Amino acid sequence: MDDTTATLVTAILIGLIFSVGLYIFTSIALGRIFVRLGEQSWKAWLPIVNSITLFGLGRRSGLWVIALVVPIANIVGLVFFTLAVHTVNRRMAVGGGFTVLALLAFPIWAGVLGFRRLVDTAPPIPVGPAAPVAVPAAVPVTVPAADPVGIVTAAPHGGAPVDPGVSTPSSFAPPAPPAPQAEPAPPTPRVRPVGPPPFYTSAQPVVPTNKTAAPVPAADPLAGRAVAPVAPPVAPPVAPPVVGAPPVAPPVLSAPPVVAAPQPDPAPPMFRTPPQDPAPSLVPPEAGQDDDDFDETVIVARMKPWILETEHGVTLLLTKPVVLLGRNPARGTKHPDAQLIAVPDPGKTVSKTHARLDFADGGWQVRDLHSTNGVVLIEAGGNENELDPGATAALNDRFLLGELSVRIYLEPQQ
Repeated sequence: MDDTTATLVTAILIGLIFSVGLYIFTSIALGRIFVRLGEQSWKAWLPIVNSITLFGLGRRSGLWVIALVVPIANIVGLVFFTLAVHTVNRRMAVGGGFTVLALLAFPIWAGVLGFRRLVDTAPPIPVGPAAPVAVPAAVPVTVPAADPVGIVTAAPHGGAPVDPGVSTPSSFAPPAPPAPQAEPAPPTPRVRPVGPPPFYTSAQPVVPTNKTAAPVPAADPLAGRAVAPVAPPVAPPVAPPVVGAPPVAPPVLSAPPVVAAPQPDPAPPMFRTPPQDPAPSLVPPEAGQDDDDFDETVIVARMKPWILETEHGVTLLLTKPVVLLGRNPARGTKHPDAQLIAVPDPGKTVSKTHARLDFADGGWQVRDLHSTNGVVLIEAGGNENELDPGATAALNDRFLLGELSVRIYLEPQQ
């Protein structure tokens, strides 16, 4: 009798320890599932509450828990329990085999889903290519500034390689007639600031190689331009007003190398004068644009930062009053400036362009864009209201895109 009693007590203790351990393991696993789907983990430890919560996560009413304990109605309750578990499996991005596993071995099902590693759902949209684009744009701007300096120093050694504007020798031949035009000193003063590099390169090589006696009279004013900073100061102060616009004249300045043939002068001044018009005209438009920009800055109101967070912990920043949500959203003609947000969904229940968020009167509204699995609003009490296709409603902090749980909240101030 004593041995039998001891054996029975031992068996009961072993069974009790095993049952308690299995219940603890199942509760921990269920708690992890609840947290991943947006619920609190403590609900997994309460016997009836955990079943009600599981029905709720499966888009079924928690009242079906009562049917599980009624003799005949428990069959219907088991059917709805299976549907709820299947919905939870879809939200966890697993197949129907896990539904069968939940019916046959619920603790194993909870352990596999609770302790499995989630699929990487980091947002795949890179946003920062704009910064590198600005860098290459700045590089070419600095290069031309350095080139003129190099040209001035290299001019005495070789005029042909140094001058970028006079790259081909053929260009030198036609400008030969304009050389006499240089006689009227007016072009000299203004040409100096922008055009000194080409004058140095072209004038110096021409003097030693070409005829020195004949071109001397006509070349003196031009040589004064080219060498104005170096030796002859007399030619530069002659006439500042006419050629004041030759910043654009570097290509035409190829004429200085042709100083050898002084005949038709009118051509160079005509090309030099037109550049004068663009320079002054550019200043007023900028002033007008600044005024317009200033007015817009005063009118536009800054939008507070909002955060969109999925059930998997992915956070996305809302920066515009109109936002298109979906797996791969696209803008339409009605909202060309809308913000596009690709919502990662392992369960593939979110449509390509699923819903639109509109910010108005300090709050958000959601519109179902005829999505496949619809938009469901979750109220504070846990009730779910599914929007009709194309319908719009005020947005609570939590809602569903298909089977994906999403919440929206104002970014906390640092």
